[in-house]
Amino acid sequence: MIRFEQVSKKYSERTYALQGVDLHIEKGEFFVLIGPSGSGKTTMLKMVNRLIEPTSGEIFLNNKSIRDYNIHELRCNIGYVLQSIALFPHMTIEKNISIVPELRGWSAKAIHIRVNELLEMVGLDPLTYRNRRPAELSGGQQQRVGVVRALAANPDIVLMDEPFSALDPISRDQLQQDLVVLKKTISKTILFVTHDIQEAVLLGDRICLMQAGNVVQVGSAKELIENPVTSFVKEFVGSNLDNGCREEGLNK
Repeated sequence: MIRFEQVSKKYSERTYALQGVDLHIEKGEFFVLIGPSGSGKTTMLKMVNRLIEPTSGEIFLNNKSIRDYNIHELRCNIGYVLQSIALFPHMTIEKNISIVPELRGWSAKAIHIRVNELLEMVGLDPLTYRNRRPAELSGGQQQRVGVVRALAANPDIVLMDEPFSALDPISRDQLQQDLVVLKKTISKTILFVTHDIQEAVLLGDRICLMQAGNVVQVGSAKELIENPVTSFVKEFVGSNLDNGCREEGLNK
């Protein structure tokens, strides 16, 4: 589905955000990028929809270089969820969700049905919430809208850049559980960035651990827990993972 071949991003002679990354993400996979700050995970995410261009190497989507796609067509088929939520404050919730379907020429009836469907999917009653504005919702409710807005035009790929990190712990836990349920009901390839190994273990089909612009290890949570390939992997996973989450990872 998504393939990185020797992808590097260089900002100066001595500063690399990514160094020769090779990676393959399968269709329908929930793939988590994790690592400390500055490891290159957000750079990789933003390269998929060409918000950042690589210095060298190639990225393929369905065996076609992303450089060969019309950039507007590429981005219309990729949903994007930000940490900052970034809903338009002057628009209703319905209008926020409707933006991309409208750009793609959906009918008003089809958009109305889709908005209802998506709000119900994340536990927000359409009659109650569709005509509200973002300021009338809690942070957790706003982020739910941010997630379904990314799904509105039924994209094949969804990029999620630390979408829950700014939320309070209760809202974050609830949204993580919502996403566990949601990923079972939608057929999407999801690329998810986090710095939280517990979140990665809970959500990811596979986890890619990065360090200083390099891919250190890719595998299931169980593989990273039981067979770390370096001391960095062992320390990063082991020191940040509580017993409950460790057991969940081992059961995957």
